[in-house]
Amino acid sequence: MKIEDTDRNTEFIKEIESLSGEKIAMCYQCGKCSAGCPIAYEMNELPDKIMRLAQLGMKEELLSSTTPWLCASCEMCSTRCPQEVEIPRVMEAIRAISVREGRQRTGKDVNIFYDTFINNIKTFGRSFEPMMVARFNLSSRKLFKDMKNGMKLFTKGKIGLLPDKPKGMDQIRKIYDRANAEEK
Repeated sequence: MKIEDTDRNTEFIKEIESLSGEKIAMCYQCGKCSAGCPIAYEMNELPDKIMRLAQLGMKEELLSSTTPWLCASCEMCSTRCPQEVEIPRVMEAIRAISVREGRQRTGKDVNIFYDTFINNIKTFGRSFEPMMVARFNLSSRKLFKDMKNGMKLFTKGKIGLLPDKPKGMDQIRKIYDRANAEEK
């Protein structure tokens, strides 16, 4: 490894820590995050490996992994972490770096889902599943995917046709405006 590579890796580690507010060196690879992750079966790298790659400053491997994009930020990993590392914050930092560098998110449907989810939150202030699923299905050209399940949820009153209006929508929009300004 060249000295320049070591410096670049150190800077990348500092960038992740700065964006996430987490000390990634605190992770000692116990694997509890991966054992508790409800979508680990879909990930190409388990959360504990993502943390190790981050500790080593392995930028290319991290930015080409699908795992940060699949993280649902459910915080199951953080709940199980004996070191109280907020892994979803680390995942978000990796996504932010990837977006800022103009990196293509891995997988067509991952791109569509991420953009749909972000736009859904920006529009409604929270996740409004019927619209999110409809937009995702239209964008991914899977028009009737999940329709049967959606109808069951609707008839049982689990989802509605109209979104709830959260308080503070102006604050939510300010957050997005500020984030967009920082990206530029």
